Amino acid sequence: MDCAVTVKSDYVRGVWALLAATAIILVGCDSGFNDAATGQTAGITVDGDPSDWSGKPVTIDATGDMTSSLSGADITSIHVATDSAKLYLRIDLANGYPSDALTYNIFFEQQQYNQTAGDCYLVLNIRYIQNCTVYQYTGAGDGLFKGSAECAIQAGTIEIAVDLEHLGQVDGRSLYVSNQAGNYTEPIDTSDSVLLSL
Repeated sequence: MDCAVTVKSDYVRGVWALLAATAIILVGCDSGFNDAATGQTAGITVDGDPSDWSGKPVTIDATGDMTSSLSGADITSIHVATDSAKLYLRIDLANGYPSDALTYNIFFEQQQYNQTAGDCYLVLNIRYIQNCTVYQYTGAGDGLFKGSAECAIQAGTIEIAVDLEHLGQVDGRSLYVSNQAGNYTEPIDTSDSVLLSL
């Protein structure tokens, strides 16, 4: 079971009483909700090569939990970085270069695993790698097109850079990634959710 633990301490009567402070332990597990800051700032070239990333992933997903043997269907971790203009995503995969039958969906949601009006999401169709698009969910039907994102793929890695102006509010949103084969089909793999802190 993958779990992340954060410990927060309260002030006690205006005096920092470290030993007496109440510790509130928040735990995020496989099907739970992790609270994580982004791993790094900028310095990312979107070329599919993960060597320019530093820091730990914001969330780790179990290996081998996908429901298809398609190459690249097994999501293992997600990294996030930002600069003043863009948000960068790195999606690591356990089983090679993603099949062109796959579509990846990257969600930024106000409520965990529950898309509501105003939430933005990215759609990356591997067959048309140059077509990584950003949409805003309107509450029903197809989303409102917001713009395009830059994408690159190598075996085991997907990198994406998207303008923050296309995404709108992402700080404090729940981020997760899922993939599927074809439109309107059941997800093959869905990552754990992480609460972004930019």
